[in-house]
Amino acid sequence: MDFKAAKCPSCAGELQLPDNLDSAKCMYCGNTIVVREAIKLAAGSVNLDNLLRLANTALESGNNTEAYSYYTKVLEYDQDNYMAWYGKGVSAAWQSTIGKLRIIEGLSCISTAFNKEPNGEAVSTLKLKAALDLGNIAVSLDKAIKEYFHKSAVDHYVAKMTEQWGQINNEKKELFAQQIKLYEFIHNCSPSATMLDNILSIYVEYFFYYSTDEVKYIVKKRQLIDPSFSFALFAKKMPYVIGDGKGGNELGGGGRNIYNEDGFINFINSVDNKNKLSIIQTQPAPANSGGCFIATAAWGTPLADQVISLQLFRDTHLIKNEYGRLFVSLYYRVSPPIADIIRRDALLRTMVRAVLKPIVFAVKFMK
Repeated sequence: MDFKAAKCPSCAGELQLPDNLDSAKCMYCGNTIVVREAIKLAAGSVNLDNLLRLANTALESGNNTEAYSYYTKVLEYDQDNYMAWYGKGVSAAWQSTIGKLRIIEGLSCISTAFNKEPNGEAVSTLKLKAALDLGNIAVSLDKAIKEYFHKSAVDHYVAKMTEQWGQINNEKKELFAQQIKLYEFIHNCSPSATMLDNILSIYVEYFFYYSTDEVKYIVKKRQLIDPSFSFALFAKKMPYVIGDGKGGNELGGGGRNIYNEDGFINFINSVDNKNKLSIIQTQPAPANSGGCFIATAAWGTPLADQVISLQLFRDTHLIKNEYGRLFVSLYYRVSPPIADIIRRDALLRTMVRAVLKPIVFAVKFMK
């Protein structure tokens, strides 16, 4: 139930009335008034065109909070104003932060604008505008999410070992869920292979979050644009997915081929029958290929017993589960420059060995 500004037709008293009632009593003169008529009467005394101009100007200048307030004010008097619904949706979405996404609110308002548009033919034009406006929001949101997880990646993976990991995992899934809804909404406004590819990229990189049915739905949409599209080939082109068995992959991703295993391969193949993937059979990589960079720097050689123990732990434990694979992936992205610093400083090498020794001792006895 929302309260709307209203005016009594008998005494001109300014009121706030619930919009779900048919009639109400005026608190000033006591007369019975028709709520809808009283709201319209109040709207007539407000310059809605001026309010809408102020809202549009604020939105164009990037003052999204002010724009949202103006659009909301217009809708208090005119709930059928589709441009106010549209502007409210865009300004809401732009106010999204990592801590508080407002994408769903924004998409809901924009959908209402489509339904309120009185001229059916003009809806297609409004959808094209939405695809453009939301496309800009999608670029900004993607950048914010990547920066957030990049800057806090170490904290996230350390937290994996604590009770915070479940909370962080849920946070990531919620961010991706709203990001996917945004991409799909844009695609529905104006069919776009790029938006669908953005969704599929999330599905590949975080495949353990999603069911094959979710992915199949988007793959089918993608194949409506390009019938030759193959999800397997799409996945193979992504960094850190299908490696060459020599510690790297086609797109320059370093480290081990951590997705060259049954779980990932089966997931990809269960989605699409085209160009199915298979495990790449390779010879064991040299000791210094895909090795433990930091441990190697600390002990000065990849042949040190401590280094070999850590490599065995990685191969026999970490890459056997999804969180371990995520940790290994992060390690190979961030550890080389850290190892370079350690290698050049004797004191630092001593300190790192001291830190790693208890870990080495522990992993030797893990089965």
